[in-house]
Amino acid sequence: KAEDMGSLIDRLGLKKVEKDASEKPKKKNGRSAGKEDTGTDEIANDSSPSSSTAGRSDKSDSRKEKPKSAFEDMAWDSMLRAITIQQLVDIASKQKSTTAPGVIDYHEDVAPRCILDQTADTDLLSLQLQLDYAKNGHTVIPAFLSSDIIMPLRTKLVEYSASRTLDAYRQKVEVASGSAEVAVKCTTIEECINALHGLDVPADSLPFLQHFNVWKVVPAARRIAKSTRLAHAAATLLDVPSVKLYQDSIFHKRPGDGPTPWHSDARMAPFDTSKMITFWVPLQPIPSHEDGGTGLIFADGSHSDFALPYWNGLDGHEYARLEERYTKISHHMPLEVGDVTVHAGWTLHCADDAVDERYAYAVTYVDAAAEVREDAATTVNGEIRGDDEDKWSYMDWVGEVNPRRLFRHPSVPVVWPKLLLPKDLGVDKGAVAALADLRSGKDLEGALHRLDCAGKEDAAVLTMTGLKGDSKKRSSQINQDRAVILSPYSVACPSESPFSGYGQKRLLVGIFDGHNAFGEAVAQFTCDELPNILADKLNEVQRRCSDLTTAQVLEETMVAVADSFVAVDSKGRVDLDPPSGGATATAVIQLGKYVFVANCGDSLSCIATYSKSTGVTEVIYTTREDKAGLEEERQRIEEAGGSVRMPDEGSSDVPRVVGVDENGEMFGGIATTRSIGDWEFSEQLGITPEPNAVDGVDLTDITEGNDLQVFAFCFSDGVGDAMRIEDIAAVVGKGLFDDNGPHLLTALEDVLREAKAVWGKDTGKTYRDDMTIAASALSL
Repeated sequence: KAEDMGSLIDRLGLKKVEKDASEKPKKKNGRSAGKEDTGTDEIANDSSPSSSTAGRSDKSDSRKEKPKSAFEDMAWDSMLRAITIQQLVDIASKQKSTTAPGVIDYHEDVAPRCILDQTADTDLLSLQLQLDYAKNGHTVIPAFLSSDIIMPLRTKLVEYSASRTLDAYRQKVEVASGSAEVAVKCTTIEECINALHGLDVPADSLPFLQHFNVWKVVPAARRIAKSTRLAHAAATLLDVPSVKLYQDSIFHKRPGDGPTPWHSDARMAPFDTSKMITFWVPLQPIPSHEDGGTGLIFADGSHSDFALPYWNGLDGHEYARLEERYTKISHHMPLEVGDVTVHAGWTLHCADDAVDERYAYAVTYVDAAAEVREDAATTVNGEIRGDDEDKWSYMDWVGEVNPRRLFRHPSVPVVWPKLLLPKDLGVDKGAVAALADLRSGKDLEGALHRLDCAGKEDAAVLTMTGLKGDSKKRSSQINQDRAVILSPYSVACPSESPFSGYGQKRLLVGIFDGHNAFGEAVAQFTCDELPNILADKLNEVQRRCSDLTTAQVLEETMVAVADSFVAVDSKGRVDLDPPSGGATATAVIQLGKYVFVANCGDSLSCIATYSKSTGVTEVIYTTREDKAGLEEERQRIEEAGGSVRMPDEGSSDVPRVVGVDENGEMFGGIATTRSIGDWEFSEQLGITPEPNAVDGVDLTDITEGNDLQVFAFCFSDGVGDAMRIEDIAAVVGKGLFDDNGPHLLTALEDVLREAKAVWGKDTGKTYRDDMTIAASALSL
């Protein structure tokens, strides 16, 4: 599969670069007008992710929205450090079509989910394949996707490409002219072709037509681009714990289209990173190179040749002697449907001119820790700087993030691991509107897309800011609740571990409810740190599991969970400034067939079953609320030096933990007896971060020989004080498992709305606690 570089370049008509370059599509700076395989991320409006200037200037309202909730500004980067790359994730989510007959149905569910929702088998992502990628900067994964995924995808993408041909030509005009004004004046394909001729760019010399960010419009593409299968493989080959979806593209090479010139994708991207990777998916068989195949051709090792772009401009002499600089080139042709080539962002690659028509679909991922460069994010005369080739494709979002900092943006979503954070229904009007669309089916795919960072059909989390004090100050209310769902969770289990097998699902669901001044900071800190600290302790147990019995592994795991809560409290005492406020913490951890539950405070975690045959939901486990009124807790508090103040008769208040200082002044006054934080009085009053218990459940003991589906749900006391656990479970169970029931996200919304109504009735709409609920299926 290797060929002499000189003979290939000669055959491509590139032997004498200085002479032939003028015949190729050029920009004003002399670079080619088309560079295949990735380009950059275009953030287009929902109706069209095309490259047209009209589309770029007509931004949708949703794209302009800034994060309005504390959750949107969540400092989640510390979680990423603890997340490893493995395990199966996510149950298949169901999609439904809402498109009228006779309309191109981009909403049709055409791709099987079973493969896309699984990580690749070990033999497909073997150590040898990973080493080949690291050494050469490219590799091929045979039979990575099945034909029953690829062929329906091809149908949708060909339809989409045909409907956006004018936009693709406009992009070529803008690149060649360097002017959006010139491109927007072209209202027909013929006008675009004439404009290109006027710029000395013959239309028949174009290497391809390209369409960016199809995942935002075509669900079949979205399912692949955001799938576990590709995202996990990207993280594995990049050797990073977490990746973002950067962009996807359709490449349409028509008969007679010219060769794709040598280029590297990362040079055109807005990131400062070497951790960028593209999966190139041919949508039909690619013949052998000798028979005219137009698969990608790579310069081996060029991804690590950092001197080339550093010392040499694109018109420099080194680009004229690539055959001397790289003595070996490679390709992976022929390719069957389902084969996928993979290359690094800095790998030089090209493709031959086209004899036959060829469609390819490319998906690019980037390290989630990658930062945006200043030159890509700054403006000159109101225009985004950056690479002339691709800046139009990321200009709609790059100005909304801070350069040289970790960032979150819905146009560059984290796709591995599955990190879910709650949408706040109290302040986020966009989320409320999306839930309404989801409930009505008006824009099912669009609603799911807008809400996917908060959940899908097998796991979701929502919150609602409370009402405390003067109702006129509702806009300034602070939501002190925090929550997260992580799947896969970062626990590596060897084959001898009792947690291996059964799909090796790894899951963490946690809710953290802050109280008192700065309680939100403690809740945020706990949400950031507990997943990391807990993962470290659980992995330490797994490293020793070959020397332990199953009973010992289970026992040490439960000890590790309890110790993690205490460790977070100790770390917060040092790291937080001021060390004030507190937060309850409740968590569910699934490791294979075992589920562990821990609770510290008055939030709750529950495990329940749902019968598919009868529709009956049953709560089989719930943690204890650590309320000050519990006799056992009252005794412990008093032994530690505190006391419990009972409310006056007829008062709506609750028992509270208090102390009296040397001046006779009362202090403390929190309703829970266990929390993380509250350092100013916790030791004096007996407030402890240690969970009252850590329990473990074997799922096979529950599901064996029946049709029961098992799920977990957690909620803060703002929900628990307003609703019965059994009522919450019934709503969540139907949202998860009833084929005719509500979507899980709207089911959780129903819970929050009902709890809100109860608070309003009980308090006359003058007070409502923050309310948060999270739920997930516990699958084997």
